[in-house]
Amino acid sequence: MFSFLTDLIKDEEILAKTKEYCWTIFNTTGAATAIIEEDKTISLANVEFEKVTGFTRCEVEGKKKWPEFVPKNLHATMEEYHRLRRITPNSAPKKYEAQAINRQGETRDIMLTVSMIPGSKKSIASFSDITKQKRAQGALRDQSFFLQRMIDSIPNPIFYKDCMGLYQGCNKAFEEFLGKTKRDVIGKSVYDLYPQDLADKYYEMDAALFNEPGVQAYEHRLLSADGSKRDVIFNKATCKNKNGVLVGLVGTVVDITERKKAENQLRSLNQRLEDIIDFLPDATYVVNKDRKVIAWNKAIEKMTGVKKEDILGRGDYAYAVPFYGERRPTLIDLVLKPQKKLEDKYDYIIRNGDTLITETNVPFTYQGKGAILWGIATLLLDSNRNVIGAIESIRDITGHINAKKALKLSEQRFAQIFNNSPSLMFISTIDEGRLVMVNNRFLQVTGYSQEEIAGRTVSDINFWAKPERAEVIKLLQKNGMISNLECTFREKSGETSIGLYSARIMPLDDEQLVLSVVNDISERKRLQEEMSRLERLNLIGEMAAGIGHEIRNPMTTIRGFLQMLGEKQECSKFRNYFSLMIEELDRANSIISEYLSLAKNKAVCKKHHNLNDILKALYPLIQADAMRTDMYVQMEPGDIPDLLLDEKEIRQLILNMIRNGLEAMEPGGRITLKTFIKEDKVVLAIQDQGKGIEQDVLNKMGTPFFTTKDSGTGLGLAVCDSIALRQNATIRVETGPSGTTFYVDFSTS
Repeated sequence: MFSFLTDLIKDEEILAKTKEYCWTIFNTTGAATAIIEEDKTISLANVEFEKVTGFTRCEVEGKKKWPEFVPKNLHATMEEYHRLRRITPNSAPKKYEAQAINRQGETRDIMLTVSMIPGSKKSIASFSDITKQKRAQGALRDQSFFLQRMIDSIPNPIFYKDCMGLYQGCNKAFEEFLGKTKRDVIGKSVYDLYPQDLADKYYEMDAALFNEPGVQAYEHRLLSADGSKRDVIFNKATCKNKNGVLVGLVGTVVDITERKKAENQLRSLNQRLEDIIDFLPDATYVVNKDRKVIAWNKAIEKMTGVKKEDILGRGDYAYAVPFYGERRPTLIDLVLKPQKKLEDKYDYIIRNGDTLITETNVPFTYQGKGAILWGIATLLLDSNRNVIGAIESIRDITGHINAKKALKLSEQRFAQIFNNSPSLMFISTIDEGRLVMVNNRFLQVTGYSQEEIAGRTVSDINFWAKPERAEVIKLLQKNGMISNLECTFREKSGETSIGLYSARIMPLDDEQLVLSVVNDISERKRLQEEMSRLERLNLIGEMAAGIGHEIRNPMTTIRGFLQMLGEKQECSKFRNYFSLMIEELDRANSIISEYLSLAKNKAVCKKHHNLNDILKALYPLIQADAMRTDMYVQMEPGDIPDLLLDEKEIRQLILNMIRNGLEAMEPGGRITLKTFIKEDKVVLAIQDQGKGIEQDVLNKMGTPFFTTKDSGTGLGLAVCDSIALRQNATIRVETGPSGTTFYVDFSTS
């Protein structure tokens, strides 16, 4: 079995003892051991080999080769080691992990040690079964990996140190925070990783924790990956092994930089809020949910005479005393807890969600002077909408209320003056002329209602006839005002009136308005024209009265001689001339008669007559005149009273007007005669169906000697006006494309 010893030891007794000694050692090594020949045959195996492999020595020695006990995947490697070892013993590994197959076919992990037997090609292989150890190491490795993965998944940085203060590990978050790998950290001290000032603090705190094992937490700064020092909280605890021996510490890092910034910002914001509240122009105070004062600004100090330091922290309605002279709930309390009885003490309360608004007379403000105060109170809520208190702002509106009353009185006065003015007044925008406000006189004269005016412009109602609005605005913008500009304006009916227009630009807020005043002078103008016309009539009448008789006497003599000559035989050939001359003399006499009709002092003989009776008497004559020119006359007499009239002059007036109407119409036209009562006047209306009278003709109508007829004298309407004047009547006219109507208004007084 140990044949190599025979060559070395010649003494048989010593050889026998040596072999026995070697065998004992070989068999009791505690490891499975075998001697392997150069051809890989196992020539000797010990008892432990039998236990590990499950084969007996008899089954193995000289019968099996070592590859039979090795998985096929290891054959090539181990055969190469077997070959190299016999060439150069140190060229192959002496000790390494391998695998062996036992009798049951199980693959076991082994730790294999192989050496060459000196002076031979034999090798001795010794191995131990490390399967359980390997499995335990794998489980431990898996557990360590799981624990590391678990620690790495924690978002807060984690580290652990031994009792020497050297880092033994950390998680991924710690690596990322420092910008270093585990390799850069493990085995290092704080002085290896951080600046001196930071390292000194960390070392001091670690030492304190090791001196008094337990838990430690403190705020400090930690150098981050970007080189900045972050505000952090260190939470650390000491660690012991299973025997209770202190082995190190574990720590976590919580980055509170943003929180600190937020806290600083919050402190700054709170300070700003306090400053804002303190310098608010409105008196303001704040109470917490226990109704204790936590803010009291300068304005409320001035209003109440109570200093902030004397009221802060006080409750039990202390804030009500400076206002009401007693401890009682106020508006701020009604926000925190509604109380119907207390709400009824206020003139009014407006509730809008968590906000209350009121206005009331408070007697004790300003050290007993009292004031009318406006107040607004609202709840204060935290981020979860929990009530944490309430705030109330108070404003002294005494001056405002008084100004409001004065303004209201002023507005009432203005409205009375504006609406009761005898002039047309209106306020409009300068840009588009939109009517903002019109007075009662404007509505009366124009015929519009407030509803019809609302939202419309002066152009919409076609107010301006002359000058146009653009000209008016141009003048206004140039001079800033207009004074007594003669204008013509239209009423709703389309009739025009004459006025004197005055205006001034009136800025209001961001808009320019125009205050306009129109004095209606239509009647005054009419009276002026009437007076002028009457003066002309009187002048002509006086002239006619003065010269009428002087002209008529020679004319009568001439006419008599012409008639006498016309009857003589020797003058018969001139008879036609004489007749023509007599006709012209008669026409001249007629003109003189009309002249005399214009005299204001012409004698009249007035008696009570009814216009209807005069019209009926004239009707056959009027109808005959109309039928001669293929026209018609229609009478519509109304129920009217008798009047004091000169029948002869009234007949002349009616015939003159009717003949004018007949001359204005084409064949087939109709003259309509109406009588009726309007207000306190009896009206005679003579309506034709002509083409109407042009405006320039209408303006001159009634002027003596003005006529549009080829053979007219221009005295017909002048005579009618003179007759009307003597009969206590006036003549007015309405004309249009469908005809003209003359109205003679007789006074009943």
